[in-house]
Amino acid sequence: MWHYFDNVGFAQLNQGFTHWGSFAEYVAIDYADTNLVHLPDEIDDVTAASLGCRFVTSFRAVVEQGKLSAGEWVSVHGCGGVGVTDAGRNLSRVRWPTYPVGDVIARTRDAGGQLKRVCVGMITHPRSFDDMNTVIHRVHTEVGRPISALISPTTIRDPQRLVATRQAGADMATVAIDAATPELFERTRGRGVGGPHRWEQFWEMLEGAVEIFGRGKAGVHLIVGLGETEKEMVEAIQRAYDLGAATHLFSFFPEEGTSLDGLGQPSYGQYRRVQLARYLVNRGLGRCEAMSFDAGGRIVGYGVEDAVLEECIRFGEPFMTSGCPGADGRTACNRPFGNERSGRPIRNYAFEPDVEDVALIRYQLQDYDGFGDGQR
Repeated sequence: MWHYFDNVGFAQLNQGFTHWGSFAEYVAIDYADTNLVHLPDEIDDVTAASLGCRFVTSFRAVVEQGKLSAGEWVSVHGCGGVGVTDAGRNLSRVRWPTYPVGDVIARTRDAGGQLKRVCVGMITHPRSFDDMNTVIHRVHTEVGRPISALISPTTIRDPQRLVATRQAGADMATVAIDAATPELFERTRGRGVGGPHRWEQFWEMLEGAVEIFGRGKAGVHLIVGLGETEKEMVEAIQRAYDLGAATHLFSFFPEEGTSLDGLGQPSYGQYRRVQLARYLVNRGLGRCEAMSFDAGGRIVGYGVEDAVLEECIRFGEPFMTSGCPGADGRTACNRPFGNERSGRPIRNYAFEPDVEDVALIRYQLQDYDGFGDGQR
């Protein structure tokens, strides 16, 4: 079956790819009336030669697809063609300033003990694995904080390569699977968005991370609210736990201008119930199979004694941010407002919920009518 993309076409002709001409002094151009663009006098030959398809690609991504306007910020994860051409933009609409590694390490050393853990993340780029390990080694030897590696299975491919990451100084590894089902993963990270990522490859990498770093030393990022049921999310959490990995939970936040802009946030009820189920599973207090779900896949029973459930809710810990721990064993990754805006009820508490917070949480747990749906 032929597929047509308006930036490619059926009969693409490129010197050096489809026919000779890359190093010729003169070359014939097919369909020159369409394919040739007049070079303005103010652009010299050297500058023009540096543009090529990467410049056109970045323009299409930022202007045509991203619909960016003056004053907006985006970030580029990686330095491929688009990244080299426009290193300040991407479609995430989040500003990620860049600094020399040495400056970051110096500031980390001077953090006065406030920084409990360092997370070094990969991007989907062939060189990113070696670069990540280099940064990890420097942080390990120059700072001495616990280090997590947020890895890209698509780039690494072979889980045994993580041995080098552990030797560099990381004591934990995490995988951002994000979606709870293969269908949602394919739609949001795979072929549905033209992505290279594959569902089972990510789970295999998570299993490999457990093998190399140990049980409890690997984590999976999962996002509530991509279209899954509560049951499907708890099943994914249970799968990770049975492999030996903890779940770090996020609540979906729709960024305006992205492909998921029209998808509202999950209700507070949905998120609270999944948070509580995650806590029970990750603490070994409950299992997905023992929980009860209604016809819509919503949690109606947790499969534990009332006293156990009450103890968990009363102290509010299940509703705090879940992430990698510091040396003291407490969650070090608090990412305040990481998936919400200030002024709205908190989804991930970066601190211990007080009595009033817990009262609100109790109400939210019992909400099955969608309080908070579509909020931004």
